[in-house]
Amino acid sequence: MPDPVSHAEPIACSLGRDNLAERQRRWYALADNAILNVSPTQHGVRMRFLARADVEAELRDLASLELDCCSFADWTVHSEGDTLAMDVRGINPAAVAAVRTMFVQLRAPSRRRATTSALLGGAEVEPEDTQSEVRKSINPGK
Repeated sequence: MPDPVSHAEPIACSLGRDNLAERQRRWYALADNAILNVSPTQHGVRMRFLARADVEAELRDLASLELDCCSFADWTVHSEGDTLAMDVRGINPAAVAAVRTMFVQLRAPSRRRATTSALLGGAEVEPEDTQSEVRKSINPGK
């Protein structure tokens, strides 16, 4: 795949607050039930999930929805042996950073709190509270 290139595409999510909260709920529900790991890649992240029909349907639906609201990244779902993988590739270096920030805490629930706490300087927060932190990283100055 080619390296991400600079595009005039803004690094911004077009979802409103309520829709963002619902989308985040869907990602966490999927992670709670089927995520295996989240790994940074050169151009974003790769998430691996259990290979089940319901998981694949949700991943494909989320990829389509994310492409509409976060077009600064490419969203692909594919089979990797006995797992499903979603690759999220930023279109430029700023988008790569935004993608990594969006998905860094999408992992097993027991590790989610520790990761979130470390990212926010040791503060204990609920995962839902990080949506404003993700928004800030995507839309600095807002």
